[in-house]
Amino acid sequence: MMVSRARVGSVACAAVAVGLLARGYQLPDSKVRLRGVFWVMNWICDVTGRMQALDVGRLSALHEEVLAAERRAFDESAASEDAKRRLFAIQVAGVDAEGNRFTPLGRALFRQDLERRLRRRLRLADALASADAPGRRAVVAPVVIVGLPRTGSTLLHRLLAVDPASRSPRYWELSHDAEDVSPATDPDANDARAEAVEAGFRKLSLLSPNGLEEFFKFHKVDARDIEEVTPMLRRYFFDMETALLAPDAVAARNAWLRSRDVDRTFLVDHLRRWLEVQSGPEAACWLLKSPALTALLPEVLRVFPDAVVVFTSRDPKRVAPSLCGLNEVAGSVKYRGGRGGGARIGDAVLGRLAAYADGQRAFVAENPGRALLLDYADLVRDPVGAVRRVYEHAGKHLAPDVERAMERHVAENRQHAHGKPAYAPEQYALDDADIDRRFADYAPFHTPA
Repeated sequence: MMVSRARVGSVACAAVAVGLLARGYQLPDSKVRLRGVFWVMNWICDVTGRMQALDVGRLSALHEEVLAAERRAFDESAASEDAKRRLFAIQVAGVDAEGNRFTPLGRALFRQDLERRLRRRLRLADALASADAPGRRAVVAPVVIVGLPRTGSTLLHRLLAVDPASRSPRYWELSHDAEDVSPATDPDANDARAEAVEAGFRKLSLLSPNGLEEFFKFHKVDARDIEEVTPMLRRYFFDMETALLAPDAVAARNAWLRSRDVDRTFLVDHLRRWLEVQSGPEAACWLLKSPALTALLPEVLRVFPDAVVVFTSRDPKRVAPSLCGLNEVAGSVKYRGGRGGGARIGDAVLGRLAAYADGQRAFVAENPGRALLLDYADLVRDPVGAVRRVYEHAGKHLAPDVERAMERHVAENRQHAHGKPAYAPEQYALDDADIDRRFADYAPFHTPA
């Protein structure tokens, strides 16, 4: 029996549709594939405008509720509350600013993220203000690992965490959305809140079959692994890659961060209060790693006057393309590319790196001898040797059995264990000579590439 051409065409179209929905399609100039359902959802959002509307009134009311709870929990100054309102206004206004590069679905997800972060702040403040709030333990002499991103800080952080006398937040502890905010009896145990965060990771595969795989080539994330404290800071301001999405809003936020008349201490003080009620070994040394803290170092010393500060540094010509590649992958679902997209990523990354480099130079100049400076080349060549220097700088003894455990960790966790990421400076319109000029004052901190 003859099969009509129309039927053959219908079957072929159905097969293509199923293939797109299941396997995904490659984004232009990107390693990330997105499933066809992503295209369909964006099309629906574009046509109907659904899921994108920002209910400013409802979010503002929620923010005021958060401020009231934080007033009870932290007994903050009027200046801190004013700083929070200014920052929130920047974020809300920035969602609809001209020049934004959100995909329709990305904009909906970003709106959802804003509300989630407000609710995390509310739950933390309510828990700390309650009559049965957990007991507090002072955070003594934490090790604060700062500097530019992609400079070996994750390697150093995870090596230091091998010492059982240390304590680092697990990713799930900072990122879960459960109503239960009580500390985990054992952060490594099979906590339902950790499982919920892992389930969220798995849901990402519905939008992209290889997005997490590509992200892990840059930075492996697991709900139960130790993680930097950036997720806590993200409760208060934009994700780092948002410069690709809402450039005007991020420029306003950066001005807020640089302003001399803004009281930003609350950003670090809320982190301190969270740390004080967490479980862990008695008198554990907290490891606080985040490049974002490089912009808040005066506040860090105000809240943790005995902090041990460690900078990791690397040639910006190597840092910039790596960070561009990471940001491209991290923002792939939210970011609308198009002509000039790579150059926009490059501009945003260089601006962020310049701010961190300025913060590092200022801290070292104003606090001579206070910070330990570690170069990426030295750290990668002898990771355990770098750890010894951290212990010496902190006035501590590195026990032989802990050192051997660190050596085993290095042997079992080789660089690029999850694959080597692919990126090139020209993808992001980066020029080595231009980077050398822009970061000439940062050159004393690193070995030239």
